[in-house]
Amino acid sequence: GVHAAHEGAPLLLVSDLDGTMVGNDAAGAEFSAFWRRRHAAAGSVLCYSTGRSLAQFEALREELPRGALLAPDALVTGVGTRVYAPDGFTGGFAEDEDWAQRLRVSWDGAHAADALDAVLGGSRGGVADEVRPLGADDQGEYKRSLLARADVAAEVAEELLAALEERGSKGKVVASGDGEYVYVDLLPREAGKRTAMEYVRDAFAVDPARVVACGDSANDVDMLAGAHNAVCVGNAQPALMEWAKTEAAARGDAEDSPRLLV
Repeated sequence: GVHAAHEGAPLLLVSDLDGTMVGNDAAGAEFSAFWRRRHAAAGSVLCYSTGRSLAQFEALREELPRGALLAPDALVTGVGTRVYAPDGFTGGFAEDEDWAQRLRVSWDGAHAADALDAVLGGSRGGVADEVRPLGADDQGEYKRSLLARADVAAEVAEELLAALEERGSKGKVVASGDGEYVYVDLLPREAGKRTAMEYVRDAFAVDPARVVACGDSANDVDMLAGAHNAVCVGNAQPALMEWAKTEAAARGDAEDSPRLLV
């Protein structure tokens, strides 16, 4: 699992991947060198939090030039539904069973799959083309996902939750994307990028004031809102940028020491 190998670490950086840590290979290599020199040697912790699955993350690492993406100390995948730590024996990643058990207690995967099928097979599917299925690579044990037309995504989210409740279960929905169709993810109530970030923070015994979260899309909102220090990157999707500007104004951050950097 995720071990407290760097107890007392001065910094925990939790970053989204696509559009945040990934997208500019030269900048990625520059960050990697900076992190090794300035923070890794001091025991800081690097964590990636992504909507990708573990297999999709590993495929991404294979695609990128050497040095463009550091190996993390912890990895959160599936929009905060799975937590991994590096496996020193295999060179891969081992799942944190304590986190998985936390989600397993209140999650019925069959109910979630049925709820997803009900929405996909309802009036919004087919000719209406308001919702579209995603492949097996985008599904997970604790995550069921579809694409919804952006203008009806909020309604689709409500319908997913209602369908899940009709089957005797509860969950939460996270939507993200900035195109005509956006991702809509059905998750356990205990899951999400924020709660996974807090789990990793506690596992490494990091002071909450020394946590920095970075993101670019709407599924990063709860993580950014829950971090003591947050960065909304300059190329962030419009929905997140709008939230960040409103949030920064509400927080009243001092210009010389902002907790939310937009």
